[in-house]
Amino acid sequence: GFASKLACFAEKISMFENLFGKSKKILIVEDDNSLRKAVSDKLRFAGFKVVEAENGAEGVRLALAERPRVILFDLMLPEIDCAEVLG
Repeated sequence: GFASKLACFAEKISMFENLFGKSKKILIVEDDNSLRKAVSDKLRFAGFKVVEAENGAEGVRLALAERPRVILFDLMLPEIDCAEVLG
């Protein structure tokens, strides 16, 4: 299920450490609190600094303020969704 895929993701993401350089900051934009916490916990355990947003508008603000190396953005969010951000 999703939990095993998440665990696999956290393990495999360490292969991309060259992509991160010294900045291991990831922004997670997810309105489901339990899912956001599960992803954040796995990434923190893997050694990443995690910034969290619960909606698209907050995600855009944090992306500009925090300048994360990677953004995990839910496709469908209240206020501003991923398609609007990328469009």
